[in-house]
Amino acid sequence: MWLFIFLAIAVYLSTAIGAYVTRSFRQVVCYEQLRALGVSLDLYYSQNGRYPADWAALVTWAPSCAQSLHCGKDDQNGEASYVLRGNDLAERADRQVVMAFERHPKHFREPARFGRRIIAVLGFNANTPRIRHVLYGNGYVAGLTEDEFQDAILADNRFRRAAGFPEKH
Repeated sequence: MWLFIFLAIAVYLSTAIGAYVTRSFRQVVCYEQLRALGVSLDLYYSQNGRYPADWAALVTWAPSCAQSLHCGKDDQNGEASYVLRGNDLAERADRQVVMAFERHPKHFREPARFGRRIIAVLGFNANTPRIRHVLYGNGYVAGLTEDEFQDAILADNRFRRAAGFPEKH
């Protein structure tokens, strides 16, 4: 009897841990794809003296970027997973500038404590915030909650006003 219970718990935990690893892997892939797009944007600027008008211009310039525009299988509807925000900048982007971001918050921020991590492995609860990845002008990619994301957009718009660029929403 105890052996059966032990085996049932082991199977459940291995399934939960496998789901956790898959979820973490997808988040890292998405992070790296946005980081690669940041490098491509920087190279585009270095060669052309401006940023691309849209993702299509970047893909025309570097066709290999097309595969980095989609984060996960669910975004294969032809629409990029990321929004290009820094395309109107006339000079090299500063570190405060939000260059691009995930269209929808789809990843989970991992809990900081081990005990909360166990809860995360067994199934996320309502207190686990979703995040979206944001690419800044210096190439840094951050995972921000929705409140942090709104703060980053407000800060970006303040920087845009001070630099004489139009605000974006």
